[in-house]
Amino acid sequence: MKNDSRFYRCKTLQEALYHLKNVNNLKVYSGGTSIKTDSNPNRLDIGDDCLFLTNCEELKRIEKHERYITFGSSVTLQKILDLGKSKIPDFLYEAIETVANPIIRSRATLAGNLCSKDFYHTLYSPLLAIDTRVEIHTPTETKQVPLSKFNGIENGQIMTTLRVPLIEWDIAHFTRLGFNNEICDVSSSFTFLAKTQKDSLTDIRIAFCGKIKIRSTELENSILGAHLPLSHKNINMTLDKASKIYDAEIENMIKKSLMENPNAEMNQELIQKIENAKKNYHPMIKEQFLNLLRMNLEKLM
Repeated sequence: MKNDSRFYRCKTLQEALYHLKNVNNLKVYSGGTSIKTDSNPNRLDIGDDCLFLTNCEELKRIEKHERYITFGSSVTLQKILDLGKSKIPDFLYEAIETVANPIIRSRATLAGNLCSKDFYHTLYSPLLAIDTRVEIHTPTETKQVPLSKFNGIENGQIMTTLRVPLIEWDIAHFTRLGFNNEICDVSSSFTFLAKTQKDSLTDIRIAFCGKIKIRSTELENSILGAHLPLSHKNINMTLDKASKIYDAEIENMIKKSLMENPNAEMNQELIQKIENAKKNYHPMIKEQFLNLLRMNLEKLM
């Protein structure tokens, strides 16, 4: 921790927004479980000015409605588990149980799990699959953003609530891959949701997150409405499309990180950089994604 770091705390959202307005480059924390060390392993990299939201009761509220449940951004994962498995989607409950250990879960929050940089953590895939919406405040405006279009919290912003839809699914599956209580290059989470009516697939959600984030309406729509039971041909076609979407998403992510001008034309040097960067994505990740997708599609046979 830097000796000259300044700390701010707030008891109300209004007070938090006041600090955001008047302090430049203010870093916002809640549970603080994602804070890492800097080049010195004995020093936390928290920035020069930090705002902690742990005393803001407005951001600790849980409100249950008929079709959705709203969590304040500072609600801890353990508090959500304490609601009981019958109060939240069972696959989300199971996902939260896989996060770290009870001590960490007593401080870590849903918002913190979503706002980590450079990695889509365990709860991203179940929340992405059910079209969670996040509410973001600045000193001058409030907006709701679907998680599918959420690109992180910028300076001057606070995530205040998460609106989680409550939907009944005929098939609901969550899997976390990688080492327990540890995030590594092959860590990822997979969520598969399906709803059927008579002999037809009426809704399907597929989300895979880790170093890469995949939730493709193109993929879902390609099989939506399919006659049940699914045929081997249907499953293989879906897997083939999923494979291509996975490859395209990795290439798009790499292009975005390498190209200062997204409209610039490709050249041989950039193509080689992209090919080299692809090596950072372990081939096992794609294999896991396709295997999990196949396994769950076969439940519809």
